[in-house]
Amino acid sequence: MNLSPEEFHPLTELAAEKAAEGLLCLETDGRILYANDAAARTLAQTAAALCGRTIFQIAPDMNPALWQELWKEIRRHASFAFEFALCAAEERLAQVEVTAHYLKPAGRELACVFFRDIEERKRLQTLQQEFVSTASHELRTPMTVIREGVSQVLEGLRGDINDSQRRSLSIALNGIDRLARIIDELLDISKIESGRAALRRERLDLAALARDVGATFQSLATDRGLDLRLTTPAGPMMIYGDHDRLVQVLTNLVNNSFKFTEKGHIQITIAAREGEAECSVSDTGMGLAPTDVERIFNKFEQLGQAAVTGEKGTGLGLSICRGIIGLHKGRIWAESAGTGKGTRVACLIPQQTGRDVFRERLAPMLRNVSRRGGSLSTVIFQIGNLGAASATEAQMDSVLGGLENLIRKHSGRRTDFLVKDTHAMYLALESMVKREAARIADGVVHAFTDSLAREGLTSQLRMSYTIMGFPEEGPDEESYLNKVCSEEAA
Repeated sequence: MNLSPEEFHPLTELAAEKAAEGLLCLETDGRILYANDAAARTLAQTAAALCGRTIFQIAPDMNPALWQELWKEIRRHASFAFEFALCAAEERLAQVEVTAHYLKPAGRELACVFFRDIEERKRLQTLQQEFVSTASHELRTPMTVIREGVSQVLEGLRGDINDSQRRSLSIALNGIDRLARIIDELLDISKIESGRAALRRERLDLAALARDVGATFQSLATDRGLDLRLTTPAGPMMIYGDHDRLVQVLTNLVNNSFKFTEKGHIQITIAAREGEAECSVSDTGMGLAPTDVERIFNKFEQLGQAAVTGEKGTGLGLSICRGIIGLHKGRIWAESAGTGKGTRVACLIPQQTGRDVFRERLAPMLRNVSRRGGSLSTVIFQIGNLGAASATEAQMDSVLGGLENLIRKHSGRRTDFLVKDTHAMYLALESMVKREAARIADGVVHAFTDSLAREGLTSQLRMSYTIMGFPEEGPDEESYLNKVCSEEAA
């Protein structure tokens, strides 16, 4: 017999009160309507005292703008998970894992927020990451010394060797190289998980990158009797990304296809997808079961499939790929029609503008300056065409490259960052007042004008720039960002 509504109601109340997870019920303006016992214990307040307060009073990193963004996600997905910091017992900030659920009882919008303290889990994860990173670094130095010694003997630099010795040393060298790759993968995954993996983003042609990677695998395809196919747009596919990291991703995907494809073809495809660039690698290999298309991205995941080459990997490659694509604000996934029917792994990377990238990188810089005090200046240099005799695309690329070198020469500090766009350069100068930034900008303009004259482009191109200083030209971070990155400023 089912419980009646009268019997079920006190049961739900008991479950909410006795739950091990903290529970807060909030309105759209962030006001707390309900808190259970677990929430009260974690936040070192009574449930009654919490009711009527706002999320901004118990979450120091929360602000109205961020709360509204979170509400949009909660509405859109009905359930939304993230990590956050709350003011907890003993005057400490507790790292919590939050799951927010959207409710609309009687037309009233509410968010039921469940959270649990993950401080201990974070501590153990940090210890694990530090151990892997330290162990990998300590292994790398002796591995380099061993490899160099074996290479010198194999190349005959330490005397003549016979064929048997050469074969043994070659096997040893291959083993050393494989161990070095494992160490590099452990370091990569450790950096990604700890948030220490930094990207060196630049404007690059993803289609050209794919062609370069494909060329490195052509001889292997010929040796294996496989057809290596490449499909790219007729023109460039420009994105902002870390060239070396994206080469690492694509190389890993193609290498995986070679491992698990015995006959048929491997296809590399670059295509445009509504403001995003798609890069995919498909094959006619072993394929995946439906339950494995997501598992392959887990760390150390081995699906029990024997590679055609007999090579056994670490199970970290695709996990590293997902981390790298995530750092590019993209996503990666796998598709397969089933075992024996081939696999397709694809990733989407946003085609951002230089202004988008500049804003993204400038935001945390502004937060740091705002928190500790000080100043920051931004300079936007623009290159425009004069009259009908406009510069060619090749000339513009050359001119922007020269301007980049001039800016780096005149600013020349490690704390500065620079973003190159199609017709503009965006520069942020930390701990620098607007007056000093103007001095640097004037020096760049003077040197750039001289270079245009030398190249005979004075009649074709003009240069202008805009300087803004923080905090004098923006009362807060958001308004300054909007002002700097507006169409008028850029």
